[in-house]
Amino acid sequence: MRFTQRQINFVHKIINHMEQNGYMENVAVLQKSPFDKPISFLKLFDVRTRTALMKAINDVRENAVTVAG
Repeated sequence: MRFTQRQINFVHKIINHMEQNGYMENVAVLQKSPFDKPISFLKLFDVRTRTALMKAINDVRENAVTVAG
């Protein structure tokens, strides 16, 4: 799979958020600022890729919560 530069930039936003916060509490954040600019998550990725990204984000959260708890 190849990502466009816009998609790569979006993934970097996700990584930066997780580095600063430890994990992403809810994938719904992906539809809010700063993730919704310049193009929304829903328009930027196809369904399969969105699903894979959300699964990875949820897996990181579950791992962080399990380790911390």
